Amino acid sequence: MSLRSIFKYAVLTIFLAAAISGPALQAAETRPYRVAIVPFTINAEKDLTYLRNGIADMLTSRLAWENKVQVLGREQTVAAAKQATGPLNEIQAQILGAKLQADYVLFGSLTIFGNSISMDAKMVDVSGERQTLSFFNQAEGMGKVIPQINRFATDINATVFGRQMAAPVALGPATAAPAASGPAAAARPTKTLDVHAHPEKLLEGGFKPEAAPRTSAGGAPFALAQPENNQQRSNLNPAFITQAYTGRAKANFWKGPVFKHLLSGMEIGDVNNDGLNELVTVTPKWVYIHQASQGRFRKVFEYERDAFALNLSVDLADINGNGTPEIFVTGLTSQRTAMNSIVLEFNGQTYAVIANKQPYYFRAINHPIKGNVLLGQRQILESNTPFDSEISELGWVGGELDVLDRVVKPKLANALGSAWGDIQNDGGETIVAYNKSDKLQILRPAGESVWQGQATYGGNLQHILGEKNDQDVHPLPFYLPTRLRVADLDKDGLYEVVLFKNKAFANVKLERYRSYSSGYIEAVMWDGGGLASIWKTRDITGRIQDFAVGDLNNDGIQELVVGIVMKEGRVVATQPQSTLMAYELSQKK
Repeated sequence: MSLRSIFKYAVLTIFLAAAISGPALQAAETRPYRVAIVPFTINAEKDLTYLRNGIADMLTSRLAWENKVQVLGREQTVAAAKQATGPLNEIQAQILGAKLQADYVLFGSLTIFGNSISMDAKMVDVSGERQTLSFFNQAEGMGKVIPQINRFATDINATVFGRQMAAPVALGPATAAPAASGPAAAARPTKTLDVHAHPEKLLEGGFKPEAAPRTSAGGAPFALAQPENNQQRSNLNPAFITQAYTGRAKANFWKGPVFKHLLSGMEIGDVNNDGLNELVTVTPKWVYIHQASQGRFRKVFEYERDAFALNLSVDLADINGNGTPEIFVTGLTSQRTAMNSIVLEFNGQTYAVIANKQPYYFRAINHPIKGNVLLGQRQILESNTPFDSEISELGWVGGELDVLDRVVKPKLANALGSAWGDIQNDGGETIVAYNKSDKLQILRPAGESVWQGQATYGGNLQHILGEKNDQDVHPLPFYLPTRLRVADLDKDGLYEVVLFKNKAFANVKLERYRSYSSGYIEAVMWDGGGLASIWKTRDITGRIQDFAVGDLNNDGIQELVVGIVMKEGRVVATQPQSTLMAYELSQKK
């Protein structure tokens, strides 16, 4: 432990000891709980000080309970909070609470992104004896803020103080554990589940999909998109919208916490042969591996790329045939003009780099006949696009990755936005891929075009840099295609193509600058004349960066896991923010 960390924890110990010693200890069982509410941080484009003050007032009025709960004065709390060093986190909240002789400190943030409102808050036990309660909720429109606060306060009252109140109109699933019953619950709070802990902390109880609550009269569940005419919910997961609405009001999904990384790619698989799946994610500079097991979600490995590499995506497949999947990380040079990819593999003790500075875009697929196949494509240095070279099947030859066979001719597709399999469900082999305009196409392996669609999908901010125009100071970006998959998700013997579409702000798509406000996952299937939609999720706030299919929490049920970028971090002095959303693809018996 560093000297700085030792000092921080020593100071915390001194403050906590002072807070609970002497008369305070004797009065602990008789006095009301003391709660310090720190005014929420408001992340918005305009000044919303009135809203910050209003949230504090609403929470104060809803949590105060005569002879049971005392909310400290705002001026007293704000004055103490200003003395904190650095951003307010759980450790700083405990120090703040000790200074104020409070039992709990409540702090959080409200993020307004377009018409989307999300609230993220924590209720910290100053003594450290009980796990921090985390809360997250999301809604559309400013009019939903007050109901969110009502729901939040009701959750705290029930879970922390054993206080039952009239339930507010349900806007979304509660994110705190249910209150314990009996006298003990009112005396002191029980240890509860934090289902929105940071991904690098422990997630006790494992994966907990959220269920849409019952609605008020005439209302629609918060977790689902408003049903339009002739829409219904897919049998695969009720959150997926099909073509004829039947009134089913149940959705199963899990919304993860917000973490301060720019997600680049993700994949699920057993990468260390222990019989449990891991979640492998990449950011521009890091490779992370997490595992969910025995009710715990923990980081098991991290690897930092050098200063000359930028990660784009990650794929898993056992291509060398030794029974352990390799981790294929597609990367660019820091100048965004050439490839700089790597391959890692578990060697029994750690994850070692087995191939460095690889000149390929990677995409691993599960071919219905060949099994695991690795697609690769070189970036031609003098080319302005990532489409100009051929896509090949790669394999290990003499310990090096080499081309085994050509799959797609040059200038037709990029490996990142391609998949290979029985797309037409006729026993044949075709390739589905995006063209340069983000439109779907189906190709024969020899290069013959079978079908081309008109709708655009994808929407990526990842790009390479081409040559400068005569009038340009900076080279133009060429945006890369996004992931698509061929899979039989509902196990009916027919393959679907699963992909996503990001929606640009005001439907504007610029050559130099892209920005997206929301997106959705969609499945399409060959109907004899083209790829037709069979289901899609509701709109998801933020930019979808990637998705994976697998048993994330090792409970025997497959999930569709979506990686979402909520903030890009492109503005100076701002941090990126990403999160995960998971949909169960079947229900437990």
